[in-house]
Amino acid sequence: VIMVEDCTNFKIIQWYAKKSDLAEGTCVIIRDLKLKNIIVKIVRMDNAGENLLFEKLSKTSQWNLNLTFEYNARSTPQHNHLAELGFAALSNKGRAMLIAANIPMKYRYHLFREAFKSATDLDGLVVVDVKGSKKTRHEHFYGSIPPWAKQLKHLKVFGEAGTVKIKTKTSRKLADRGVQYMYVGIAENHSSDT
Repeated sequence: VIMVEDCTNFKIIQWYAKKSDLAEGTCVIIRDLKLKNIIVKIVRMDNAGENLLFEKLSKTSQWNLNLTFEYNARSTPQHNHLAELGFAALSNKGRAMLIAANIPMKYRYHLFREAFKSATDLDGLVVVDVKGSKKTRHEHFYGSIPPWAKQLKHLKVFGEAGTVKIKTKTSRKLADRGVQYMYVGIAENHSSDT
């Protein structure tokens, strides 16, 4: 699922195993935004079954999200153009990241979520002008730069190889000191130097 904020084009993506999982997952996202003082008022989507389930669940006493729902006709991407363009742009960027990292096709199916998530995170760093204020999409939406982007020198290229230290005080003298890994995205809730 992709959620796009109208004013800044800030995007949030989430993956679900089944379409029916979307309803509760979206309620969680909107509740978490509310806890950060970001109030979602209107949700625009098509009237697919999972979206109707989301509306029903959002109105229960468990969630009580106080949302206004606007429905588009199914199969009319022109009415939900921000989400449709977001899917196309982020999937193209994610695919390009996988190709640039020389990841074999059989492994791309295991890593595509990480690539698309990285593409979405980086898309949040695009500077946009909203009512004369030039800031990143993330800054407009959340009010600040994400912690992982505060020092751009720590950002890595998707697919970059690196060595992670595994040596401890009890490691044997001839044991490996590190393990080779590939960078596959930003660790959420971490500072910029991790």
